[in-house]
Amino acid sequence: MGEELHIVFDGPPSHESGRFVEVETADGKSINAGEWRKRPDGLWALVIERAPPDAITELVDALEARMDDGGCDPDSWVQKHCLALIERHRACSATADAPENSDGR
Repeated sequence: MGEELHIVFDGPPSHESGRFVEVETADGKSINAGEWRKRPDGLWALVIERAPPDAITELVDALEARMDDGGCDPDSWVQKHCLALIERHRACSATADAPENSDGR
C-alpha cells in the first residue's frame, strides 16, 4: 500500500454533510492531489490520477539496477532514500502478492 492521502471535510457524513476542505498527506501537509472537473450530471468530481503499478515497478527496478552498478555511496542522502524506496516497494509488492485470509482480507 502507498502513502496515505487524507481527504478532509469540515464535518462527518450525514444528511447535511460536511464540505470539502482539502487533501493532505498523513502528516497534515496540504497537497494538490488532482483536478476538479464538472460532470455532465451537474456534479463536480475531484479526479485523482494514480500511477500505473507497472510504471512504479519499472522505476524501482531502474533505481535498484543503478544502485547495484558498483557506484553506491552509502553516505549519499539520495542513495539512502533510493534504497528505502526499493525496500518499501518490495515490501508492498510482497504484501499485495500474499494470499487473502479466509475472511476475504
